[in-house]
Amino acid sequence: MQTLNKAYKFIGKVLPDGHLSIPAEIARDTAGKEFEVLMTPIDDIKSSISLYLEGRLEKKGCIKDLSLDSAKIEDAVKKAFGTTNIDVILRI
Repeated sequence: MQTLNKAYKFIGKVLPDGHLSIPAEIARDTAGKEFEVLMTPIDDIKSSISLYLEGRLEKKGCIKDLSLDSAKIEDAVKKAFGTTNIDVILRI
């Protein structure tokens, strides 16, 4: 198999049969090629944010509809990202 030097970054899942799901456009352009795969588990919050930023998660409602405890939000953000520093979170 041919090895590529180009890196692709995407979120995928290990399917029940053991295969890794990848975006269709990457699969189409790289079929039959060999890659080194680094797998890092992500939690639901990071996954949801990534899907939203990629335009693959439908936007529902708006911020003014939320009534959440700010302390709980801060705890959830810190748990998900390891920090509450917005600059670090945006880089992640």
